[in-house]
Amino acid sequence: MLARLYSTITAPPWWLWTTLIHLFFVTIAAAIIFRAVPGWLESRDSALSLYHESNYAVWWSGYCFLAAGVIFYAVAGRVNTAKDRLMWAVVAAVVLALSADEIGSLHERVSRAGGWWALLPFAVIGTGAFGYAIGRTVLTPAHRLSGILILSSLLIFFAVAGLEFVEHNYRFKSSLFARGSLVFEEAIELFAASLLILSATLAFRKTKLRIKKTSIVVNPSELPLVREVLFLGLLMHLLVAIDWVPYLWEPRRSVNYVAGNPVFWYPLFVFLILIYHCVSNARNDTNVGAKAKWLVGAVIFFLLSTGQLYNHGYFISGFLDNMPERYYAGYHATVLWTVIPLLIYMAAIIPIRYILSYGILLGLVIYTLDFGRNEYFEKYYILSGFLSYLCFYLFTRFGAGTTAR
Repeated sequence: MLARLYSTITAPPWWLWTTLIHLFFVTIAAAIIFRAVPGWLESRDSALSLYHESNYAVWWSGYCFLAAGVIFYAVAGRVNTAKDRLMWAVVAAVVLALSADEIGSLHERVSRAGGWWALLPFAVIGTGAFGYAIGRTVLTPAHRLSGILILSSLLIFFAVAGLEFVEHNYRFKSSLFARGSLVFEEAIELFAASLLILSATLAFRKTKLRIKKTSIVVNPSELPLVREVLFLGLLMHLLVAIDWVPYLWEPRRSVNYVAGNPVFWYPLFVFLILIYHCVSNARNDTNVGAKAKWLVGAVIFFLLSTGQLYNHGYFISGFLDNMPERYYAGYHATVLWTVIPLLIYMAAIIPIRYILSYGILLGLVIYTLDFGRNEYFEKYYILSGFLSYLCFYLFTRFGAGTTAR
């Protein structure tokens, strides 16, 4: 019965569900900007607003760039010539950098420190590298359409940057027009991200599949040197979290407050890769019970990924007025909500001897952080970066699906 049910269920095409989510967040942003927020949303609007930072809406915006960047990176591992590999690797790097900027507020930090002119070196390097890659795609008949779509999205981002410059340096006479421009800015950013995803799926197709049959989920096994790249990413993440967070993070009431932080990005990204791992195994596994286990894992890693930007307890507490904050806020509560679901899920997928040995290592990390760092923010993101890579290592090494074991 369940097997027949699984065989008849098909996921909607990626362009449909991504567009619907775009419309949802743009509508929420418009309601907030035009002060038309319904009563049920008032206590939770900052968690769903594209106009705010470090929330679910920003996670979604960053995910769209991540999805495109991961696909482009997979394409780089598939092509045969060194120049083509470099071309797609450059596209992937730039798109992933856009994701990091969206989530970590990188260009806002740079411009606040050195003004708009401080962004010029990054713009020149990024545009030069991107220009090289786009030029090759446009000149290659097989990838010309992908190149045109990438170029179109790049032009849209330049338009958004120009609009941001105007908003910061000129005052609109019409308040309605000023608010409308903010909504338009967020909407076209999401549209540009969708163009990047479309371009990536076109380049990734193994055969001439129709767009509605393509998927944006990439099996991590198709990503070249993925374990090595993520390990280097972990080292960079730890460097940022340990040495730079005190200089990057400002209290909310500070005049220099910038909500996004680069330290969010790495664990968010790795948990996303683990979502793809679970979904890929759920598709390929012939055992119905194993499919269900993998889908549960995808949900757990989704919650952990989105939770890097916004504590789910704060969102839920908007519905439960009497929910004590000690149950979800602070270092220890957050660690428990992060670690315990993962350990329980690991017990269903990974051999117990590995859980025990790596669980001891995880416990030592938690203990060391508890007594070695004073700031909750630093401690948690050091832990989540380490934990995300540990999960990736264990699940990709020992959790390959029942058909492969």
